Amino acid sequence: MKKNNPETNNVSRETLFKLLTDAAGELNIRLSKDVLLSLFLFWELLLKWNATHNLTSVTDTKRAVIRHFADSLLPLSEKNFFEEGVSVLDFGTGGGFPGVPLSVCLPKCSFFLLDKARKKISFLKYASAHLSLSNVFPVCGNLVDIGRKYDVVVSRAVNIEPALQNKIKTILAPSGVFIQYLSSSQELAYDKKLIFSKTYFLAGLKRKLAFYQF
Repeated sequence: MKKNNPETNNVSRETLFKLLTDAAGELNIRLSKDVLLSLFLFWELLLKWNATHNLTSVTDTKRAVIRHFADSLLPLSEKNFFEEGVSVLDFGTGGGFPGVPLSVCLPKCSFFLLDKARKKISFLKYASAHLSLSNVFPVCGNLVDIGRKYDVVVSRAVNIEPALQNKIKTILAPSGVFIQYLSSSQELAYDKKLIFSKTYFLAGLKRKLAFYQF
């Protein structure tokens, strides 16, 4: 029988609430108690599934608050690209970041979470149903298989190669926006199509967002 990882037993509702409230506050983002509770329950489910499905390498709550949750919410600190009814594609969602945290904060937007790993999509289908996230639609597949258009495409921890760049252009609706999460080692995907970019520091973690429009 597989023993539980000690890191997966450190989940504290109060700890996550405080840490995430403080981190979001530094970005001028206010999170309601309902949003905090949904994010806590999602994290709790993720840790349980992670014990057997290897969904994330970050299992410490304090690190996850910064590297998963606060990081996912960065676009909310900028210009509002998420009006009511907007459809969002989270390309390479992995364990559900940034798609799930954004979807919890933006219940009137539709989020399509795309990943080629079936086990991750299976988890996201279970989690979205368990948490009654009716605006979340997990999809197993590749970006090249997408046939519809979206108002916003977000991508985090994905290397945007030229072929993917061309595909992103074709799936964005007119005046649609592509939001790229960049690590310190990543470069801009579209220099000439950049609306603006901004660098953030989350507990010493350097992150950058780039907003493009075609």
